[in-house]
Amino acid sequence: DELRQLSRKGFINNEVRRKVWPLLLGCDDDAHDAESKTNNDQQQVNQKHSYYDQIKKDTIRSMHHFDVTKSYTLTERQHQQQALERILNGIFGKSENIGNLHYTQGFHDLCSVFYIVCGEDLGQRLSENLAKRHMRDLVRENMNVYQFILKLLFPLLSLCDAQLYEQCFSDQDIQSMFALSWLITWFAHNIENFDDITRLYDFFLSTHPLMPLYFSVSLIIHGCKEQLLHIKRTAEYGLDQGRLHQFFQEYDWNINYDQIIMEADRIFERYPPHDLYRQFFIDELSKNVPKDSPFLARNVAEIENMKNKYSLHSLTFSWNPQNPKFWKFVVFGTSMAVIAVAMYNQNYTGGN
Repeated sequence: DELRQLSRKGFINNEVRRKVWPLLLGCDDDAHDAESKTNNDQQQVNQKHSYYDQIKKDTIRSMHHFDVTKSYTLTERQHQQQALERILNGIFGKSENIGNLHYTQGFHDLCSVFYIVCGEDLGQRLSENLAKRHMRDLVRENMNVYQFILKLLFPLLSLCDAQLYEQCFSDQDIQSMFALSWLITWFAHNIENFDDITRLYDFFLSTHPLMPLYFSVSLIIHGCKEQLLHIKRTAEYGLDQGRLHQFFQEYDWNINYDQIIMEADRIFERYPPHDLYRQFFIDELSKNVPKDSPFLARNVAEIENMKNKYSLHSLTFSWNPQNPKFWKFVVFGTSMAVIAVAMYNQNYTGGN
């Protein structure tokens, strides 16, 4: 718990992260054990698994984005790309993971952060545990869960800032797809400053898997509001989907991360996941979010590798008092009971 609180301010430097991140992801073996385990795992890797070609394409395009990678020589960049490719193949080609973990574009962005901070051996173990924990839904056969989570962005925004939502996002033609890369890469696809990215990873690794959604809402309110309202007022065609996409493509990520993280925490405390699910789309929850989704964890302490069921899956049960349907049944049942008693009394009185 103390580590999770410290994460709000960041873990200072990468030397500290190499010690703390494994604790947060449940792989706190020492470096020698990590290296031995990785070498043993690589012996069980299917080097021509179904995602091999896509991984190669994605890694060739990697190691260009972050500020710390822009100074690489061609040889250095190729070396880094090859290491990242080995990490990804070591995860998705491992015999025990084939059929259970499915590579999705964007996961290589996550892995690149762990590799740059922790090196190849520990970086692979952290990336694999992340895939089995916080990012379990990213490595499924489809993106259905993330499509559902994206639908929560605007409702949460409307709870936090009704004015901004009404003026900029209430149009049905405006979609939240601009935030997909934020959620599936934890902003690694968007932010170039590597110190800022590692700061965010400190925060996200220490908090509920849905926290990137809360951070996204906090970002829109405290990092984008005035600019978005200005575009809405002054642009010839207002703020449409194309202009919104362009705005975030050109967005200056030199923002106050302390404030936005602090506000994300406050929003989470005020509208925790179970309340958010109950208030919006409760009927769609069980259809789109499987019971083993970490998004259904009550808190981050519940997160485990490939856990088969999380607490909040019971929200969809009609008999659960936290499900709004429960109270409809209670009211209906009570009403029927009252009517039955009234009819009985009427009949009884009439008979006498």
